[in-house]
Amino acid sequence: MVETTDSSIVRGGSNEAFAEAGRRGGETVKERYGTPFFQTIGKLGAERGAEKGGEARKKELGSDGYAQLGRMGGKAVFEKRGREHMREIGRRGGRARVAQSRAAEAPEPGVEPA
Repeated sequence: MVETTDSSIVRGGSNEAFAEAGRRGGETVKERYGTPFFQTIGKLGAERGAEKGGEARKKELGSDGYAQLGRMGGKAVFEKRGREHMREIGRRGGRARVAQSRAAEAPEPGVEPA
C-alpha cells in the first residue's frame, strides 16, 4: 500500500480536498481553544526543532529514517489507542480515498463533456 499526500499522485493533480480539510480542522480548533492555543503550540514546536518542517527533516534523515519515524509514531498510537482504533482510521482513509476518486472522475457541474 502506498500512502501519500503528494498532489502529483492525486487525480487531477489537486490537493484541494486536503487543504480544505486542514482549513476546517484549524477553524474548529481555533473556535474551541482560541488563538493563544496556536501561539503556545507554535512556541513548543519551535523549542523542539519543529520549525524545520517535514521535508527538511526527511532530507536530514533520508527516506528510510523518515519512514522509521512514521512507523514509530504508528506503533505508539497502536499501543495507546488499540487495534480497533487503527482499523477505524484505516476504514475512514479508504472511504475518503474512494470519495476522492469518484469526485475526480465526476464531470464538473455546468461543463459539457468533450
